[in-house]
Amino acid sequence: MIYLEKEDVLRLKELGFRPPYETGEVYAYQFYSHKDEEWSLGGQITGSELLLAPQEVYNQGVKLFTIDEIFDWIHVNGYGMRLVKNIGSGFKFIVFDEGGIEYKGTGGTLTKAIFNTMEKLLIKRNENR
Repeated sequence: MIYLEKEDVLRLKELGFRPPYETGEVYAYQFYSHKDEEWSLGGQITGSELLLAPQEVYNQGVKLFTIDEIFDWIHVNGYGMRLVKNIGSGFKFIVFDEGGIEYKGTGGTLTKAIFNTMEKLLIKRNENR
């Protein structure tokens, strides 16, 4: 599963992003950042032989959004999306509404392109409220 970086998650939260099916429950497939380490609740992703994440990881850590959660939010909110992979120069991610207005972001990685696009979209949504 691919997830966004902690700083990007915190920025999207600041702009009001919430995954559409967020219940507050904790599931083994979720990813967290805690004390500058990344964890899945099944265990630490790198740097340790621990098999299970300690409770402090999901109680005190930052839940990292997966691209599935971002894509679900786009769909639930009535947007469409396109992804372009440019060999040697990264990704372009485009989200568009029913009226054809597009929000575009680029990045050297898929997650950075998705973040850049979602940040622009959320800023615009917040301006229109």
